[in-house]
Formats: sequence, structure tokens, C-alpha cells
Amino acid sequence: MKLLWLFLLTSMTALSAPSFEAGKGYPEHTQFLLYPYVDMAYRYIDEGRYELANEELNKALAVTPNNPYVVERLLFVAAQQQHWPQLSKLIDQYQQVLMGQRKWREVLLHFQQLGLKHQAELFIVYTDKLLADERFSITQRTELAALSAQMISERARAQFIHRVITRYGLEEVRPAYCFALLNEKKYDAVASCINDITHLEQQASVRKHLIQALLGAQHFKVASEQFSLYQQHAVLSEQERRQWLQAAIYNKDWSLALTLNAALPRAISRLLQRADIAMQAQQPEVLSRTISALSEAELNIEQEQQLLVLMAYASTYSQQWRQRLYDYSLQHAENDEFWRSRAVQVAQAMEDDRQWLAIFEAQQSLSEAQQRQLAIGYEKVGNEDKAYQQWLLLARLYPQRLSYAKQASHRAIQRQQYELVTHILAPFWPFSQQQDQDAELTYRYLQSLKKTQPDTLSDALALAQSRQASPAQRQTLMSFASAIGECQLAAQWLVEPAKEQALQQLGYCFIERDKERAYALFQAALATNPSSTESRVQLAHLSEVLGLHVRAYEYWLELDSQLTEQPHFFNAIASALKVDEYTQAMTWLHRLVRLHEPKTISFYQLQLQLARYVNDLYTQEKSLVWLLENHPDVSEQIALARLYWRQGKAQQTFALLSDIERQPTETLALHTQAELAYLYIDVGRAAKAAPLMQHYLANQPDLYPMHQQLAYSYVVTNELDNALHHATIAATNMDTMELAQEPKQQLKRLRRDLLAQSRWLLQAQFGEQLRPIDIGATSQSLRYGGFIELRYSKYLQHHWRAQDTHQWYARAFVQKDSQQHDSTLALGYSWQPLASLDLQFAIEPQWQLRNNDVDILLKAATDLFSLGGNTRDWQTDAQGWLQQSLYLEAAHWLKSGRDAQFAQYQGGYHFKLHTQNQQALTWQPYVNGQWTRSSERQDTRVGAGVGVHWWSGGDDITAYRRQASLKLLVQHVLNGEREGDNVASLNLEWSW
Repeated sequence: MKLLWLFLLTSMTALSAPSFEAGKGYPEHTQFLLYPYVDMAYRYIDEGRYELANEELNKALAVTPNNPYVVERLLFVAAQQQHWPQLSKLIDQYQQVLMGQRKWREVLLHFQQLGLKHQAELFIVYTDKLLADERFSITQRTELAALSAQMISERARAQFIHRVITRYGLEEVRPAYCFALLNEKKYDAVASCINDITHLEQQASVRKHLIQALLGAQHFKVASEQFSLYQQHAVLSEQERRQWLQAAIYNKDWSLALTLNAALPRAISRLLQRADIAMQAQQPEVLSRTISALSEAELNIEQEQQLLVLMAYASTYSQQWRQRLYDYSLQHAENDEFWRSRAVQVAQAMEDDRQWLAIFEAQQSLSEAQQRQLAIGYEKVGNEDKAYQQWLLLARLYPQRLSYAKQASHRAIQRQQYELVTHILAPFWPFSQQQDQDAELTYRYLQSLKKTQPDTLSDALALAQSRQASPAQRQTLMSFASAIGECQLAAQWLVEPAKEQALQQLGYCFIERDKERAYALFQAALATNPSSTESRVQLAHLSEVLGLHVRAYEYWLELDSQLTEQPHFFNAIASALKVDEYTQAMTWLHRLVRLHEPKTISFYQLQLQLARYVNDLYTQEKSLVWLLENHPDVSEQIALARLYWRQGKAQQTFALLSDIERQPTETLALHTQAELAYLYIDVGRAAKAAPLMQHYLANQPDLYPMHQQLAYSYVVTNELDNALHHATIAATNMDTMELAQEPKQQLKRLRRDLLAQSRWLLQAQFGEQLRPIDIGATSQSLRYGGFIELRYSKYLQHHWRAQDTHQWYARAFVQKDSQQHDSTLALGYSWQPLASLDLQFAIEPQWQLRNNDVDILLKAATDLFSLGGNTRDWQTDAQGWLQQSLYLEAAHWLKSGRDAQFAQYQGGYHFKLHTQNQQALTWQPYVNGQWTRSSERQDTRVGAGVGVHWWSGGDDITAYRRQASLKLLVQHVLNGEREGDNVASLNLEWSW
């Protein structure tokens, strides 16, 4: 039995070693009672049976209340079970026990082992309770805070330490706060935190870690600043100085970099680095001293190459270094291919192409790359002949290289050596997609082939077509075919869907061959790019050529906002003038002046043309004056003279005419002679105009309007046969002259009058109450009457567009009523000075038979509607015409002293009934109104009538020369002696 108890006691002691510590300080019987519970609790803990362990520990705590070791085990078990409320309750309950026995360290360590640091709120609460206990010294609380900070998560650590510092004033933990911020990569906050550390060694330690973190994060500028502060309280190692130097280089702080480099141990690498820094800092003096030091040192090949580059850079600052560099490179390159290559590189770096070219030329054999460099070098120094020969050599040595053939052919075609181009490029034709897509090369080959072997050109193109060319090649072939004028072939190579540029190119090809197709192509190009200016411009030009003037003008309107170039303005204005859009033309002209202020002959000629359209005499004069000052020309002189004449400036007109006449007429161009002839006509010198127009028509017989003008000129000079000849030519071709109705009638009447030179008129009238003015000297009007008149007209003298007409006539009057009758005979002479104005002056002796009395009548008369479209003459082209007359007459009898005035309006429409064999028949309904006033009476009448007219003796180019008419008129007398009566009259006329 004793042995059994001894075994049990030994076993419990061995298995529950911590339990002896748990009962330390308590009576032995208490310790003895505590052992079984604690031992069982440890067994359960090892087995992970925490509920049973918790029960055993509570039993032990009942035996020894406030036992810190038991409490610590209870906390451990609660943490293992993650019973956080229970754990918090235990901490509050046994806080004094834990702190009093210094068990807080073990509790914190257990928390860390259990991951309790993730329960930050609970952890901080517990730590706060410890730190708030004033029984702890500053050192102890600092230790507690530091230990807690290590256990808490990195995310919450900085915030926790900052709370400790601000709440408990423990500045001793600020380094830990700085490190916590550093872990969070809050570098600016770390730098500020470091400045608050009072202990310099701690400050330097933290700053050192901050610098390394900044370098790792490539914040070189801040790292360099921290290095500057770090060296104030610490001695930098060589590694740290190199790091600081690297940061300065990254920051391009060259001055600091040079200073730091100087402090490093002297070595070749340091010197090379210093030279590179000096080069970057553009400090040639430092660079020069450093290169001098390097050139005296023993260098390996790589260092030699770096030195050569540095020398090349230094040579850009100093001619001395330039020469030293070249000498140095040649010294090493004389018998060594490697150094010779380096010497070439140095010379190229120096941009002294002649030196490295000399090195190459001195070599007996060159590689392909060196041959190519030599060709490029010759081009750089401007030796085109040597470059050309070198590319030819490369093309012969390496015939499979298209790039060499391309270079050689390019220079050969510049020298027009087309056979050589054909020879070089022929092996590569057709250029496949793998070889080349260069349109210029394809064009170059085909151009040479066309010049040297034109018979084979179609075969070459066919070969290209048979190879199923790619879209890019088809575009190239289309471009070439268009350029050489093979438009149909080019159209076959058009790639669908066609692009704007291709359509335009093909359109330009067709523009001289098939304008309608060119128009369609440019329309298609515009459809692909509706904003294209080029397509619209070409469409506008083509529309003008095709006669689509309105469409051309519309295209220019669409281009309105894009018009900037002078030629486009000129074309747009010309287009607007063709469709009578003068306002828009003037708008474009003003914009042209505002944008370019042109002072060219073409501009002023265009401005003159537009001013003529809008009848702007001032602008016409200004334009003509400028043209005469800057480009004297007889045509402008003539135009200005005619303009002065229109403005009534006769003196200036004849002054210019005198200047023009000083030039021999035969030296003037035909059109200028014509313009001068028209000027002579304007100023009334038709005799001088006739020879000029005759000379012009001898060379240009189809100008029919000039035949008409010449006929009028010959009328003035009384050369009537010549006038008739040219009037006949003009009248025969009236349709081609596009004359208006009135000029046509004038021309026909001119020919009629030239054929006749005189006319007869027989007129008879019978009826009631004739015109009182025709009664003669009778003091009263008789009821019935009649008269008969025979008139002869003769054109004796002619003026420009007017004929001086003389007429002789005889008349007989018979009037009677139931009581008396009266008869009068008269002979008269009438003179019409101008045919352009129907104004006649007459003198007429009258013999009254009843009382054998003689009186002389003086008369002036005019018909305001007798000319123009209202004339009684035949209107050839119309289906009918309106005839009107407003006849005014004033009379005075010398013997009796009587006066009389007469006014009559008559208007009616001629309806054509029949035209055949130069004969015609018309009938005319008309209205009549007349007013008469004499010394004795006044008479007013209105009425209507109808007439029948028979025309004969005419043709298509001559007005009818004979006319017979019968007219019946019925009138109502409004006032006068027969007031209220209706009167009728019958009128017969025959003229020939």
C-alpha cells in the first residue's frame, strides 16, 4: 500500500510540474488539495478537452481563491474556447491578481499564441487597464506598451501606439510608432514622426530604415533629402554614400551627384560615372578633367569604348577634344579590325563623315554592312555620284536584295537611265506582296519599261494581272495606268469598295477623255467622303464644261464656307455670273478682297465683268483706270471711252479716242478693231466704223450682228447698196443672232426701206361728222362728208438708226348737209427729221372752192405709240400683235388765225387669219377715243371699230411692203355740236 501511494505521488509530481508552482506560497494542505484538480486540468488541456479542464480549474480556484496561476490557466482555456465574453469577465474579475503577480506578461504572450491580437477591441481594453494602473513605473508601462504594440496587427498598430502616446504621454514608444507608420508605407508621416523623437540615436535608427524603404519604393527625391538629415547625426558607410549618389542621379541633381562622387574611393568606375554625370550636367570643364584622368589610366575594352563616347561628346564643346578623339581612335585602329570599327563609330558620333569614309576607302575589302554604310555616307556628304556608283555596286554584288535595287533604280531614274532601271528591277517583277508594296517602285519600273520597251508594257501589266495582285498592288497598278493615260485599264484595277483617293485619281485620268465618266467618278468619290473639298471643286468644273451651269453654281454654294483660295473664288464668281446670281457673285468678290486684297490683272478684269453685269459704272471706271495704269491695253482704253460716253463725259471720251487713233489700226487685233468700230458708232462717227467692221467681217464673216451694224453705218455714209447687202445677210441669219422682237422688226423695216427708198399712200374716208380739224377753214361743221388723200414719202438723208423723211401729199375734202355743201383742195409738204421719233412738221395751202378762199395751214403732229411693238407694221414671229397709237396734233391757219388741237387714242389687236405665198390677211377689232378743240367748238367721242388688212410683198427677212385695209368705226359724241349722236365712218387705205 505504501508503495502504491509513493507511485501515485511520484506520478502526479512528474506530470504536473507547473502545479507545484501553482501552490507556491500557500499552506501545504492547501497545496496538497490543489494538485489533483490542476493535474487533471493539464491533462484535459493537453487532450483539448477544454470544458473538463475549465471545471477542474474552477474546483482548484475554490480551494485557493485568487491563485494567479489558476486564473492564468482559466484565461488560457477561455481563449482556446474563444469564449470572449467569459475571457473579458475573467480579466475584469482578476485584474488585481494578474497585475499584482506580474502575470500580465504571460497573459499577453498567451494572447499572442492564441491569435487574440485579432480581437483588437478586447486586447486594447485589457492593455488600457494595465497602462492606467499607477502602480506601474514609466519603464514598466513603456515595456507593456511596446510588448502590446508588437502583438497587435500591423493595420491597427500605428493607431494603437499613437493612442498610447497621446493618452499616457509615453514618448518612449514613439520610435515604435514611427516603425508602425513605416510598415504602412506612410513615408511623409514617418518623416514627421522622426522629427518628434528626442533621442538622436533612435532618430537616426528610424531614419535609416526610412531611407531604405524609400529607396525600395523608388522615392529617390525624398530619400536624398533624408540622407542629408541622416548624415547630421550618423556616419555614412560607403554603401550608403553610393545609395545616396544613385538617388541624386535619379533626381538629376547633378551638383549633389558630383559632390557625392568625389567622396567615393578613386576608381575607374567612379571616374566613368563622374564623367557621365558631368556630361548630363553639361559641365564641360569637369568632363574635360575627368576624361584627361581616364586617358592616363589603364582601361579594358569596354571602358575604352565608354571613353571614346565621352571624348566624342566633349568634342562638341572643344575643337581640341575633337582632334584628340580622332587621334586616339586612329592610334588604336591602325592594325586592328575591332578598333578600326570603333574608330568609324567615333567618327560617326563626331558627325565627321569624311573621316570615317576615308577609313573605309582605305580598306581593301568591306563587308556588306560596310558597303551599305559607305553608300549612305556618300549621300550624307553630298557626293551623289559616288553614292550612285556604290548602290549600283551593291545591286550587282547582291542581286537578290530588292532594297539595293530600289536605291539604285531611284538614282538611275533621276539620271533618266531608264534601260538601267529596267535591267535592275526586271528580276523582281511583278513585285510580290512579300517583296515590296511600294507604289513608287512599281511606278518607276513601269515608267522605265514604257520608255525603253513600250512593246512589252502590256505584257508586263498582263503578268501583274495574272498574278492576282493584292489590293495594295491593284491600287499601285491603277495609279500607274491612270498616270500614263490608260484609263480603261486603270478602271479594271479599281479596288472595290473604292476609296475616295482612288476614285479621284481615276476621275483625273478620264477628265480629258470622257468628261461624263469623270463626272460620275467624282460623284462617287464625294459619296465616300461628303465633306471632300477636292471632289466638289472638280465636280463644279466638270459641270461647267458639260453645260450644267446651275449644278456647277450649286456645288460652289456648297463650298461657300471652304472658299479660301483665289482661283476657287474666280471660278465660283464666274459660275454665279452664268446663272445671273449677281448678288452671290458680289458677296464672293467682297470676301476675295477681304481675304487676299488681290492686285492682279485677272482680279480687276473679273471685277470689271461683274460691275458690267450689275451696271455699276463707278466700279467699272475704277477697274478700267487700274488696268490702264498697270497693264495698258487698247481694249481697256476703248472700254473706258465707251463708259465715259455713257456717263456723258464727252471731253474725256474724245481725249481717249485721240490716244487710240495715234496707234496704227492695222496693228490692232481683230476683236480690238471691232470694239473701236462700236465706239465710233456710239460717238456718231459711223464713217470711221464702216472700214473697221468691213475688215473684221472679211476674217470673221459669221458675226451677223456686225453685219447689221455695218448696214446702219453704210446708211449714214449713203452707201445704200452696201447697206442693203449687209442688212440682207443679217436678216437672213436673225435666228442665230437671238434677237428680241423689236430689233428683228427694225432690221426687217430697214431692209424694206432700203429696197423701196420711197412709199405711196392712198387714203379715203367717208362718214358722218369727220374730224373737225380736217374741215379746213370752214367756220362750221357739216353733217356728212369725206376726203381722199394721196401721199408720197421719200427718204432723202439718213442718220445712224434714223431716217430723214420727206413727204408730199394732195388732199380733197367734200362735206355737205341738207342745206349746203363745201369742198376743199390742199397740197402739202411734211418733214420728219428722225425715224426714231415720229414727229412731223407740215405746211399745207388749202383752197376752199365754195367761196374761192385760200389759207395756209401749219401743223405739228406726233404719234407716241407708232414705234416699237405697237407699230402698225407686220409682226413676223408672233401669232398676232397689239397695235396702239396716241396721235397728237396742233394746227394753225395763217390767214384766218384759227387754232385747233386734236388727240386720238386707238388700240386694237391684229389676228392673223391667213399667210401664204408672201401674202397675209389679218382682222382687227379696236377701240377709239378722240378729242378736238378749235377756236369755235370742242368735240369728244368714243367708239369701237373693226378692220380687215391685206398684206403683200413681204418675206421672212423683209417687212410687207404693200398693205390694203378697210376699217369701219362707230362713235358716240359725248359733247359738241352733235352731242348724244352716234356717228359712223368708213376708212380705206392702200400703201405700196
